[in-house]
Amino acid sequence: PRAVLVLCTGLAMVLSSTPVFADAGLRLKLAQVRMAGTPLDPRPGALAELAREVALRTSVAVDPARTLVALDGDAIHRHPLLFLPVEGPLEVPTPEALAVLGAWLQRGGTLVIDFAGDPGQVEDLLASVSALVAAVLPGIRLERLGAGSILYRTFYRLRSPAGRIQLFPELYGATLGDRLAVVVSLNDLLGALDRRRDGEWRFRVVPGGERQRERAIRLGVNLVCYVLCLDYKNEKVHLEYLRSRRNWRLEPEPGAGP
Repeated sequence: PRAVLVLCTGLAMVLSSTPVFADAGLRLKLAQVRMAGTPLDPRPGALAELAREVALRTSVAVDPARTLVALDGDAIHRHPLLFLPVEGPLEVPTPEALAVLGAWLQRGGTLVIDFAGDPGQVEDLLASVSALVAAVLPGIRLERLGAGSILYRTFYRLRSPAGRIQLFPELYGATLGDRLAVVVSLNDLLGALDRRRDGEWRFRVVPGGERQRERAIRLGVNLVCYVLCLDYKNEKVHLEYLRSRRNWRLEPEPGAGP
């Protein structure tokens, strides 16, 4: 509902005034983080497109310019949400980078790791992310996020994750307290959102074409709204609202029943 979206915007402003995000300003800026061994900039137009879609579809104030940050200073503390595109298993960061990332996650940050590599490397990728989580958040485990995950109903009602491809039916996440600190997407979410400078999509979306791309955009919007609103749609009033608004879900999704 509109009132809830205004609440999200207000929370974004509150976040921007807290120490962890002290320089974020009144607009959320979508940021991409780099780690050792990760691609330089594989999806250069994706976050700008996601920012545009969030601004068009919600009341969240978003800066249209994305930014690149590294794990070697204070820059990440200006952002509540960071995207990390990867094409293979993660390398072990330096102790200094681990300390920076761990402090950011503990203070409220959410890291979205978006895999765009060979599907045959997924198990190795997940093992490397599990090792990273164990290093920065001792005692926290990476786990599958089932169909009931809050990420599928934070703004849009979805049944499964989508991206440039549609091979993996689940997201993965690491929960710190009552919130997701790390989210892993395996279907190249940013690849579905990436536009070239001429305005054309950079990649075809397979096998579902533009309907699948729309589901990927909706998942991206849900991720942004989740970070700003946390679990407000876990509350009973919002669950009842979603049950009465079935048009929030695209029908049908591949492999989904009625």
